[in-house]
Amino acid sequence: MSLFMGDRAHPSRWACPRCAHGEGRLGEAALPSNPLAALAEVETRWFTTATCRRCAYTEFYDAPAADVLASWAPTLSDVAPR
Repeated sequence: MSLFMGDRAHPSRWACPRCAHGEGRLGEAALPSNPLAALAEVETRWFTTATCRRCAYTEFYDAPAADVLASWAPTLSDVAPR
């Protein structure tokens, strides 16, 4: 479950859990699936990131960017292509 809950008046509106700023951006990050994979450069997992435009707080989602964007469409932008 995401920590980005928005406010009660606009439950679908994204809000940063650290500073309560209402604007963020989506991106993607590649992370190794386990510590040994990082050394061997094999099996990388992709995550969607949601980053606050004010304080740079970032959350990682194990979901496609399109799904995350659909949830927070009013305030998230900049989906970075993989």
